[in-house]
Amino acid sequence: MRVSWIIVVPVFLTACVPLMRQADSRTVTHRIRARHPSLHADGPQAYSLREVKDKSGSPSEYTMTVDSVICPERVCLLSTVRLTWDALGHYQRFELPQGEHLEKGLPADKRKAAADLAAPWKGVPFTEADYRKLDAILKDEHSLLSQQNLAGLSGGRGKDLVDGITGATPASVRDAVVEGASLTCFNLWHWANGEVAAAAKELTHQQCGAEMLLRFLASDKPHYVLFALEHLRLHRVFDPQAQEAVCAVMRGGGRERIDLGLAYLREALPDSDAFYRTVGGVINDGTGECRTYLLDRLASEKSLRSTLFDTLGAGLPNWANYYEIHLFLRLAEKHGTVTPRLSAQVAQLLENPNFFIARRAYGFLSGQAAPDAQTAPRLQAFRDKAARDGRSL
Repeated sequence: MRVSWIIVVPVFLTACVPLMRQADSRTVTHRIRARHPSLHADGPQAYSLREVKDKSGSPSEYTMTVDSVICPERVCLLSTVRLTWDALGHYQRFELPQGEHLEKGLPADKRKAAADLAAPWKGVPFTEADYRKLDAILKDEHSLLSQQNLAGLSGGRGKDLVDGITGATPASVRDAVVEGASLTCFNLWHWANGEVAAAAKELTHQQCGAEMLLRFLASDKPHYVLFALEHLRLHRVFDPQAQEAVCAVMRGGGRERIDLGLAYLREALPDSDAFYRTVGGVINDGTGECRTYLLDRLASEKSLRSTLFDTLGAGLPNWANYYEIHLFLRLAEKHGTVTPRLSAQVAQLLENPNFFIARRAYGFLSGQAAPDAQTAPRLQAFRDKAARDGRSL
């Protein structure tokens, strides 16, 4: 069995769903170091994190077994819980050994037996609803539990113990925990979403190959796509196949994807003309969301190459959305980059069946210096037609 050591750096991504586990998977155990806020004030400790590989040898998921609860008063039931993360360190599920269960405290006002009323602590098993709520809590990467500390949850103990390790659950986190099991939730949430999760993601970073990254880019799971985009840029994977895969992802839309893709292309294509030609191609072939978002992003740039405008102009006659065309023409007006080629391309819009698109093209061309010999008669023809149709310019 191969064992590897890593340095853990906390990293968090968005929620997700797991990859499919393959029937012929194999496992590798990694020795990691991680810190848990309720356990180790003196620094990170060593743990074993089990990696499950799919049939291609890529990480499929990670698992680790932890104690169910931190119990300073040693009055509560301690069970073992196996946590599972996906290949990118996002919590997926928890499992208990056969015959074991989780326990919560029963408040005094809900106890019935006289002996129970006299006892400072009465533990009862989780219900099915409790298990479902716990799973939802662990899947919430932005839970209020991330802002709590052990002292805050275990303060206020008195006659009316709620879960044997805490006093009454603080009102600020009551909806974020299972009633009577606030420290169980706190303990398991920090295992599920803390430094172990970051270690799992880092292990996958270390194993990334071209085939796996391209598979991630083609995934229907957004966080796998974002992971691959981030990895390709950070590790400077700039070959033509990777560049085309990134462009394909950008064309599909999604602001995070487009932002990461744009950052990748800036580094992959240091030549400005090549960069803007590629971005222009993405805009021309992209969805409406891709097109409008990238045009908005480019509007904030101090300077743009004529390559971009020529590339976009070539696809302009195929655009059907007025707002997209308006954004592009406004961009060209702002930067004063109007070549004879672009004028000829915009002039084709004068014959667009959508009058508002045609009028926008007319306004753009009329605002330029003296039109060339091909454009001038087309402008006059548009004015004449608008007059016949009673259209205002």
